[in-house]
Amino acid sequence: MRHETRTWKVEWLASGMLLLSAFALPTGVDSSGGAVSLHPVRIAVDAVDVATRPEELAGNRLSTTGDVSLVTEHVIAPADSTDPPPVRFPPWWSGPCDDNYYPGSFALSSWDGLTACGPGPNRGGYDSSVEFFPGAWGELEWECVELSMRWLYLEYGVRPYAANGSEVVWNYSRADGGDLEQVANNGRAVPRPGDVLSMGSMWGEGHTAVVTATNVVAGDGSINILEQNMNGGDGTNTLSVAGNVVEPDYGMPVTGWLQAVAPPAEAVAPANPGTPAADLVLDGGFNHGGPGAWRETAHSRFGIDLEGDVDVAARPATTPYEGYGFAVTRTSAPGGGIYQDVSFRVLSGESFCADAEVVTVGAHSGAKGAMTLWLMNESRSQASKASFGPLRGNDEWSPISTCVTATSPHSEIQIQFYDAPRTPLLGIDAVDVHQSFVANGGFDQHNAAGWHEARHSWLGIESAGMLGTIPYGGDGFAVTNTSVPSGGVYQDVSLPIRAGDSLCADAEVVTAGAHSGARGKMALWLLGKSKNQLSFVAFGRLAGHSHWTAVSTCVTATGPHAGFRIQFDDAPKAPALAIDAVDVHQSFVENGGFNNDGSAGWHKVGHSWFGIEAGGSLATSAYEGDDFGATSTSQLGGGIYQAVSVPIGTGESLCADAEVVTAGAHAGARGRMALTVFGKSASQSSSVAFGPLPAKGQWTPVSTCVTTTRPQSGFRVRFFDAPDTPTLGIDAVDVR
Repeated sequence: MRHETRTWKVEWLASGMLLLSAFALPTGVDSSGGAVSLHPVRIAVDAVDVATRPEELAGNRLSTTGDVSLVTEHVIAPADSTDPPPVRFPPWWSGPCDDNYYPGSFALSSWDGLTACGPGPNRGGYDSSVEFFPGAWGELEWECVELSMRWLYLEYGVRPYAANGSEVVWNYSRADGGDLEQVANNGRAVPRPGDVLSMGSMWGEGHTAVVTATNVVAGDGSINILEQNMNGGDGTNTLSVAGNVVEPDYGMPVTGWLQAVAPPAEAVAPANPGTPAADLVLDGGFNHGGPGAWRETAHSRFGIDLEGDVDVAARPATTPYEGYGFAVTRTSAPGGGIYQDVSFRVLSGESFCADAEVVTVGAHSGAKGAMTLWLMNESRSQASKASFGPLRGNDEWSPISTCVTATSPHSEIQIQFYDAPRTPLLGIDAVDVHQSFVANGGFDQHNAAGWHEARHSWLGIESAGMLGTIPYGGDGFAVTNTSVPSGGVYQDVSLPIRAGDSLCADAEVVTAGAHSGARGKMALWLLGKSKNQLSFVAFGRLAGHSHWTAVSTCVTATGPHAGFRIQFDDAPKAPALAIDAVDVHQSFVENGGFNNDGSAGWHKVGHSWFGIEAGGSLATSAYEGDDFGATSTSQLGGGIYQAVSVPIGTGESLCADAEVVTAGAHAGARGRMALTVFGKSASQSSSVAFGPLPAKGQWTPVSTCVTTTRPQSGFRVRFFDAPDTPTLGIDAVDVR
C-alpha cells in the first residue's frame, strides 16, 4: 500500500484546454509553501504493527474480477495492419472500470479488450491510486497514463514505471519488460495498432494514448487512438498523418511511440498474482555460451564452460550446478572478477536480494572471494556482500546470498563476484537478483528499522565480529533472545494479497557466539481480511562460529489478506539467535509448500503416484509447514509438474528453488528439477539433477534459472523422479 499526499498542477495548452495533473508528495511535506519539487513518486511499502493497528490492515482494499461491458470502437485498418491479441480483464479490477472500488466509474470506449474509463479529473472526477500487482508502481485512475500502462502491462508484460504522459515513451527501459523499442515521430515510420504514443513537451505533463488503427497510404492518412482524461468525447480520437508524421492531438505534438519488436503471437493471461518475471539478471545460469551481459574487470579471465564441449579432456572436472553451463573466473589483482550492470529504478526504502552458487573449479579446494550487490548512480552508492571460501571442489557447490535496502534513490544495480587473487579458479552458477518486500533484511543500516521485538525479548543489531560472529552478508546482523515462548522479532508489511497468491521467505540463522544451541522457527503469516494463515520452518540446534544455516518457507493464500508478518520465534532460555539476509518475495507457484488441502496447481505425469503427506508420515518431517509432496514413478519422464501463464519478455529470467529428500527411512531417491519457458516461440529449459538423496528428513536445496532469448507466455516447473527408486519428497517450491 502506498501512502502519499497529492497536489495539483494546472497547465494551459496552446489549444486553450486546461490540464489538471496529480503529483505525489512524500507524506509530511507541506504543499502550501516552501520550495518543493513536484514530481511523480512512488512511496515504499510502510511497515505497520498488526498487533496495535489491525484496522490499517483490515481496511486495505482487495480487488476482485468481473466482466466488463465493452463499447466497441469501429476502426478501418489497412490489410497489412493486424491488431495485437486482445487483453484479458484486469485482475485487480472490481467490476467494470473498477466501479466497486471507484464508484461512478464508467466505460468510454473499448478496443482489443482494452477499455478507456472515466471520469478523469478533466471530466469532474478525481484521482484514485491503484497498483496492478502488489509492489507495482502506482497508477491513477482515470488519468491518461493509467490507460497506457494498463495496456503495456496486460499486452506486453511491461512493469509500470514513473512517467507523465509526455514521458511514457522516453522513460521506458527494457529492464521494465516487454522488449519494446522507442520510435521517434520523424517521418521514417508510422505507428501500428497497439503502439503507445507520447505527446507534449518533456517539461510538461503532456498526454499519452494507445493506437487502435492505422490508415496511411503513401505517407498520408490518419491513425485512430484510445485515450483517457480528455474533455468530453467517448475516449476515441483521430489524428492526421502527413509525410509519415503524426499530427498533434489538441495542440500537443506527438514525439514518438513504443512498439513491439515483433507483435505477440497470442494473448497471455498474467500469472496470479500478475507480476512479470522477477529475476533482474540476464543469463544468471550461464547457459547461452557467450558472456552476454556479463563483463570481466581488469586483470581477470572469464569464460563460460558448457557441458558437451568438443575438447572434453581440456574441461575442468566440474559440472554445472544447473543447466548446461557455468561461469569460470580467475584474477591476478585485488578487485578482479566479473560483474553485470542492470538499469533499474530504485527508490529509498526498497530492498533487493542476490543469490548464487559458487565452487572451486576442479578436484581441489581453495577458491575464495565475495559476491557484492551494489545500488549505484543518482546518490551515494550502497553495497552488501557475502564472502565465501575456501570453497570445496569436486562439484560441491555452496549457496550464498546477500540483501541491501536503499536509503536513497538509485538508477542502477550491479552484481559483482570478486575473486581472490592467485587462488584456484572460481565457478559461479544460478545467479539471481530480485526485489524483496522486507525492509532492512540485511540489517546493514546499523539500526532495527522496520523490525520489532515481541514481549519479553531483546533485539540488537551487531557489527561484524561482535559476539564472535561474522555477518552472513553485509556489515551487520540481528541478534535476539527471549525468556518466554513465542518471543523474538518480527516485521509487518501492508500488502494486498488475493486468494491464490503465494509468498516465500528465506533467511540465514546461526547461534550467535562460539557455542551451538540456538533453536526456534521462522514463520510467515498472512493477516487481515480473512482467517490468518501460517507456514513456518523450524531450526536448531544451530551451530555457532558463523556456520550459518539457510531456512525457507512458502504460503499460498486461500482467501484475501491485507498484509503479511515475517517472524522469528526464539526458543526460551536457549543461546542467542542471530539472523541475516531475510527476504520475502512473491512466488509464481501455487501451493509450493503443499500445505493447502488437495494438490491445487500440481499434476502427475504418466505412470506416477503423487500424494500430499503430513509431516511425520513416511518417516519424514516436512521441511516447512505441515505437509510435503511425495511422488514415485515406474517409467522415465514420470513425476509431477505445475504450469503457469505469465508474459515473459526477451532477456527476462526465472529461477526455481525447492527442497528435496528421500521420503522414508532409507536413502536413494534421485531425479531432476526442470524449469521450462514456453509459448510464443521455441521452448527453453534449465534443470538441476539431484540424488541419491539422504532420508529421515535430511532435506537438500536445489535451484535452477533460465533466461529467455525470445518472448514466451508461460513456464512449467517439473520434478522428474528416477523410475524404481525410493519415493521422492518435495517441499518449499518457489519460482520467481
